[in-house]
Amino acid sequence: MASQRNNEDISHGWEAIAQDFISSRSSIGLATIENWGKSLASGQVLLDVGCGFGDPYTQYFIDKGVNVYGIDASKTLVQEYKRRFPEAIAKYEPAETSPFFNKKFDAILSVGLIFLLPHSTQISVLRKMAVTLKDRGNLLFSSPYQMVDWDDIY
Repeated sequence: MASQRNNEDISHGWEAIAQDFISSRSSIGLATIENWGKSLASGQVLLDVGCGFGDPYTQYFIDKGVNVYGIDASKTLVQEYKRRFPEAIAKYEPAETSPFFNKKFDAILSVGLIFLLPHSTQISVLRKMAVTLKDRGNLLFSSPYQMVDWDDIY
């Protein structure tokens, strides 16, 4: 992970609310993710950018035999992810600077992250995802249709 300067919060506030987030997560959007995930086969490799603590969908992919990798900028969320899904691989690092395990992936998923980033960062992270996908790979990310300034007060 890239070095941090003077306790800089690389999670942009998520670390401070991680425990509340873990205790209140819902299954909203799970059906969409499962429908998208139907195209993935056992043995394929998925990257979850902004994996959080992995609920509600990581177990779905593991049960399908998909090899799951995740990154998140919250140390607490990554620790919880590793506790819940020891068969998955997760790293504590922000999408902006992550090398995405220096791998190519069959699929990349990013729920609840991209639209929270500044516009220029959104573009660079999406470009990095595009080059990290294998040919004919699948990408799913969540974002509002219209451009907005998002103040996520969770």
